Amino acid sequence: MNELVTLARGMNPILEARVLISMAPTHPAVKETADAQELLRELSALVPSVITISEQKAYRDAMTEGRGVCELNNDKASAEIAALAGEIYGDRNG
Repeated sequence: MNELVTLARGMNPILEARVLISMAPTHPAVKETADAQELLRELSALVPSVITISEQKAYRDAMTEGRGVCELNNDKASAEIAALAGEIYGDRNG
């Protein structure tokens, strides 16, 4: 992926490729998220998101109901998606 993005920048020098860790384990003893973050830091062509989307039942519930997680009553999942939207689109109120 790193090489592909580097090649694509030959045609589009302002290309910004971002990566997002999703389905991150929530148990504190599981270190997979930290391992993935370390690996992503080694890929110079990719910009790791500061947001991590955790594995939560709320995401499965939303999909089953055909709704977005922000439409459910789950503050943590809604906050993750709002933070991701803020990172992508920036602060549109300021």
